[in-house]
Amino acid sequence: MAEERRRELFLLGNRWFDVKRFNLPQVPAAGAAYPKGGTYGTQRCWALPDAETLANPNFGR
Repeated sequence: MAEERRRELFLLGNRWFDVKRFNLPQVPAAGAAYPKGGTYGTQRCWALPDAETLANPNFGR
């Protein structure tokens, strides 16, 4: 069910809700290495929308 839903709604922004609802595994997994050093943690952190980052001059990209 989750796979079918992912395929049908991938452009509508429902992935975050599905990850929480179905308790899907995090990708990349906790403990995986960052490309430039460090490791991923166990918290689910989501990227800010571009509209938010562009509207804030103090946010560095």
